[in-house]
Parts: sequence; C-alpha cells; structure tokens
Amino acid sequence: MTIAIVGILHPAGLIQTPSHSMTEELLSALKKLQHERSDKSPFGNHVDFLKWSDQVTALLSFEKKQQVAFKDWVTSADVSHTLGHSADSARSINRAIGILNQAILTLEMNIATSSSSASEARAKGSGLTGPQLPDKLTLKWLHEHAPISFFAWLIGLLCAAFLAGVGFAETSLFQALKSTAQSSPTKFEATKK
Repeated sequence: MTIAIVGILHPAGLIQTPSHSMTEELLSALKKLQHERSDKSPFGNHVDFLKWSDQVTALLSFEKKQQVAFKDWVTSADVSHTLGHSADSARSINRAIGILNQAILTLEMNIATSSSSASEARAKGSGLTGPQLPDKLTLKWLHEHAPISFFAWLIGLLCAAFLAGVGFAETSLFQALKSTAQSSPTKFEATKK
C-alpha cells in the first residue's frame, strides 16, 4: 500500500502531513498494525517486532515527534533484548505500542474535526469559515474579539505618535513656524480691527 505525503511550508521548515484524501487510508493501515498493551510482548519473537516497527515507523512520518519517540522506544527494546533483559524489552515494546495508539487517536480526531469543519462550510455555502465581522466596528466588539496584543500595539502606536509630536515641537523648523504664526495676524484678527 502506498501513502501519499504532502509538504506544508512552515517557518520551522517543511512539515509532512498526509493529504486529506489519504488520511483515512493511513488510519486504516495504522489500525491494522495496532496491538494492545500487555505484560508480555505481543510478538512471537523479536524479529517480528522489528518488522512491525519498520512498518509503523514509515507510517508515522506524518507526525515527526511521535515518530522520533517511537524510534527511541524501538531502540530501547532492541538494546534490552540484545542484553537479555526481556522484562525491560517488553516495557519498551509496550511504550512503542502506546505511541502507535496515540497516533491513531490523533488521526481519528483530525478526521472528525475536518469532517465537521467541511460540513459547516458546506452548510454556510462558503469555503471560508472564521469570525463574523460586525456591521459597525465598536469598542465593545474590539474588547470582546481583539487579542491583547492588538491593544498593546495600539497603545504603543499612540505613545510613538505623542513622542514624535513632542520631538517635533523641539525642532528649529517648528520654532520658526511658531514665531511666524505669532507675528502675522490671522484673517479673523485682521477683520476684527
């Protein structure tokens, strides 16, 4: 079975995620490899575990953190088996099984979320969903919907404008304009006389 992986450009680099059409197929493949945790290894022998882990590792490429954690537990199980510590090996195998189970739950939640989002978008008749903008932009609406960072940005902008005005008032250009304005009469003062 082939699973298509698409890349999403993220500031931290390329993140691989399964395309929406392939998520269910990926979930099905992971469920076929799923095992229950137990006190002993659910595998007949260590080679069967290693073959299983090779398949799971490839399928977990959509979630790098889980893939790395899975590989770590596989390595731990392999080292424990090599050293003859079967109890430690079984614990590591069960932890690897737990990582697979977590990945399956993550995919199931993603499918449920994406299907509910898609049905909401179809119900609205538009592909875009998001906060509805009000007819009038009021301070009450901003208070309820704008993040705190917006208000910090707004206060910073007002402070910068005030400080720029104070700085301009101390320039020679402003002093010259101020003295020119004070020495010449305005139209109102000229008509008053």
